[in-house]
Amino acid sequence: MKKIIYFILAIILITASCTTEEKSPIEGTWELVSASSFFPPDSVSHNILDESIDLMVVGEKYYCIFWQEESTSLSDTLEEGFLFGNYSFENGVYIDSCIYSSEPAAVGFTTKANVEFKGDTMLMNIIDIPDYPDVKLRAVHVRYK
Repeated sequence: MKKIIYFILAIILITASCTTEEKSPIEGTWELVSASSFFPPDSVSHNILDESIDLMVVGEKYYCIFWQEESTSLSDTLEEGFLFGNYSFENGVYIDSCIYSSEPAAVGFTTKANVEFKGDTMLMNIIDIPDYPDVKLRAVHVRYK
């Protein structure tokens, strides 16, 4: 499983580094540092970021998201997974479509988000989540160095 993830990551990074065109600001590697969900009717914010490592790698046409919960001891089992798909990004609107995932139910899902950049920080307000039309997510990513 990890070999597949590293292979996909290598392909994305090689493809992204071979282009000479000006890159979109969304391209690169991002680390999720904050995530909140808002549920109607009161729109109360709930922090949904657990003790995990979450990375998003965005190339020219494709994205991949990896996550792995941090283990507190050697006997703990790690929860890990990934999403891979294509995306478009125009006028601050990001739309992705999952092609392959460690979570089979996510394949075929399309997600839409409004994106804003502040330096090396990317703010994503996810406005269209499959199967959860009333739930909104706000995610904060920083450029991974």
